[in-house]
Amino acid sequence: MAIIEPFAIAIAFVLSYLFEYISSYG
Repeated sequence: MAIIEPFAIAIAFVLSYLFEYISSYG
């Protein structure tokens, strides 16, 4: 399960970035 941690963090970071980008764009 420890191997998934960095992957989950990366996904959360990307989603947060996309959400902020869409929010700013919209």
